[in-house]
Amino acid sequence: MFILTFTNYYSLTQLVKSNIKIFDYISHKLFNNYNFTLFCIKYDSYNTLKYAKKFHDNYNILLHAVLQNGNCLAYASDNLRCNYNIVYTAVKNKPSALLYASVKLYDNFNIIFEAVHSDGLLLRFASDRLCNNFNIVMGAVKNNGISIRYASYSMKQNFLIVNNAINNNSNSLQYLDDYYKNDSKIVYDAVSSNPFTLKYASDNLKNDYYIVYKAVSLNGLSLEYASDKLKDNYNIVFKAVENNSFSIKYISEKFKSCNKLMFIAVTKNVNVINLISSELLSNKIFLIKCYKNVSLNSKKILSKIVPFLKEYNNIENCKYNIKFLEDNNDLLHLISNKHNLIKYLLYNKKFNIIFNNTELNQFLKDNFNILVIPLNNINNYYDFNFYINNEYKKIFF
Repeated sequence: MFILTFTNYYSLTQLVKSNIKIFDYISHKLFNNYNFTLFCIKYDSYNTLKYAKKFHDNYNILLHAVLQNGNCLAYASDNLRCNYNIVYTAVKNKPSALLYASVKLYDNFNIIFEAVHSDGLLLRFASDRLCNNFNIVMGAVKNNGISIRYASYSMKQNFLIVNNAINNNSNSLQYLDDYYKNDSKIVYDAVSSNPFTLKYASDNLKNDYYIVYKAVSLNGLSLEYASDKLKDNYNIVFKAVENNSFSIKYISEKFKSCNKLMFIAVTKNVNVINLISSELLSNKIFLIKCYKNVSLNSKKILSKIVPFLKEYNNIENCKYNIKFLEDNNDLLHLISNKHNLIKYLLYNKKFNIIFNNTELNQFLKDNFNILVIPLNNINNYYDFNFYINNEYKKIFF
């Protein structure tokens, strides 16, 4: 540590100007000097008072300090924490300095007014008298609507106060009187800003069609807080699912079997597949329809969740290959392993070239012990199709 004395005072002041961290390397006895302390306050008032303990009760030193940094009030003596000028100056510079003020000043209109206009939540430190003051509370809620939590019961009944609180922060709805939680305008304004504030509305308004519709149109998950009656309303549920697939967690059971709603939910987010009804989960037609209408990554996720779709995915890949394979042996090998893919031979662009009727009929007869007969008057699929003879009494594909 440097032991710097007043013989090199000028050099020391120059060091302070260039690097305030010098405080950690000089003798703390230097802070017993009034002029030196006052000089250092200009550059770092908070750390200066950390070492200048001798001047914690000095009005002039503290006033200069809080002018630079209001939080210097933390180092003030109990006597100066009660001083109006010191505290007001500190709070004006840093509203949070109110935490260090004497409780006696929590009833001072000017100090509290200055504090809550910069940080509404500081209303929690105000006296009961000031928490019932219209100007104080209005200033607080305009800065932070949540501060209505600390207002008096009388102020929570004031429409202007309540309306400004909601406009500033819709979450303030949770701290309102029950009367306003049942006010359709107040609640509608709240959910328009934050749909999840529906949670704090009265049971009556949780059953209001227009309020709930507004909420779910902004975020479908807010359906969680709607009444059971509206969770059973198709328009409400449709809007919620359209906005967020996971809202199907909160819909009535009958809608979890609704093909149209669940199709929208799954195609928007395949991760909700396990939330649909067991009836639809076992419906292969529904699952394939969903599979065909999702992205490639979603197809992979669906294939992992639904075992049936793994096989379907393989078939789809083989079908694609059949359409473009040009080698006769490759085609025959593929369909010999996947019998149900035979019908896709008809889509192959080289079909008429690769296969003649005799060769294909012989192959099918050898592999499946069936007789394949060309149908007349068929114009699709290169004017060629097949069916199993009447002996088997069923269509092969």
